[in-house]
Amino acid sequence: MVTMPRENIEEQPDAMPGVSMRSYVTQHATRNRRDIPGEDHVEGQVEARLYRGLWITDCPEEGCANACVVSSVEPVYLCPDCGAGWFDVVFPSNKSAIEAEVMKRPITRQGLIHANWFPGETMAQLEAETERAG
Repeated sequence: MVTMPRENIEEQPDAMPGVSMRSYVTQHATRNRRDIPGEDHVEGQVEARLYRGLWITDCPEEGCANACVVSSVEPVYLCPDCGAGWFDVVFPSNKSAIEAEVMKRPITRQGLIHANWFPGETMAQLEAETERAG
């Protein structure tokens, strides 16, 4: 089970130490009785986004609402719910700057609820959000 981080930005290896991304999604897809495409079959790319301190990606399959924690170390995604995949995960080129900016925001007792970034969001927008967050 993945929980929201309380103090630091996390990726899949942080949230699940010692578990490879491929084995994590393959295990869950198998448990959900999904046929898993071969790892050499890449359907395309998906973009990572930061949600409450976790780097995640959304399943691109229409009608699937799955989101899954991802890894820049092993940037691949297969939807464990609907079985869509494999996809290459694209992280923003300024990932470190994004993380540094959102870490300026207040940390609540619930954790990093203000640590969010969406693809296409600029640093100027992030800075303005940080200022509004206090």
